[in-house]
Amino acid sequence: MDNNNHLNEEKLEARDVSFIKNNKTSSKLGNFWYHNKWTIIIVTFFVAVLIIVSVQLITKVDYDINVTVSGPNFLTSENIYNVRNELTVKLDNDINKDGQKTVSITTYPVFSESELKAINHSKKDSNGNYIKIVEESENLSQYKQFVQYSQTGDSYILIVSKYVYEPLKATDPSRLASLSEIYGANLPVGALVDGYGIKLSETEIYKNSATLKEFGEDYIICICKLPDTASKKQIKAYNEEIEFFKDLIG
Repeated sequence: MDNNNHLNEEKLEARDVSFIKNNKTSSKLGNFWYHNKWTIIIVTFFVAVLIIVSVQLITKVDYDINVTVSGPNFLTSENIYNVRNELTVKLDNDINKDGQKTVSITTYPVFSESELKAINHSKKDSNGNYIKIVEESENLSQYKQFVQYSQTGDSYILIVSKYVYEPLKATDPSRLASLSEIYGANLPVGALVDGYGIKLSETEIYKNSATLKEFGEDYIICICKLPDTASKKQIKAYNEEIEFFKDLIG
């Protein structure tokens, strides 16, 4: 009996020693966290941001040319993917010298008053009421965003509806480049009488694209002017865009 009690006491003491050791370790960790928690949180935050930014830089595609599309169409991701591929085929040069030729598409769905009325009267709910698909405020916001973006110089080639095209042409001076400055006296088939735009439906890229044909025949392709303050690098890139523009027209 005494031997058994002695063994039990030794086991209890061993457990007590283990508990004390674990408790001391836990206490040290707790003290360390208490005194350094904000440092740990801040360092962890910046490490996470650094990892995210690094991944984005590694995976980011640096496009050679950006084409902006604006009109009464909601382009799906599949539409954009198809159009981008079709346009990229027409790109002869790797402009940014990154080893690949790529074209990006920026879209702004914008509707005229009549187009807005038509789309908002195209569907009814179970009670027979028209479903408002596009809010007037959102339509106006998209148009303003398009105007602002078209002034940044990030995209010169535009594929736009007549409603979007007219104000661009009407500015004084016009924000669009004259076709005669690009082609001289021999304007391409489909050139509009105003001398700034070309009917998209008359271009080679349209005739060979099932996706662009879904836009309808009323879209116009045009190119913005290069700002007078453009740098040599911007002028060189713009000249590449001019050549690409010509290739799209055919």
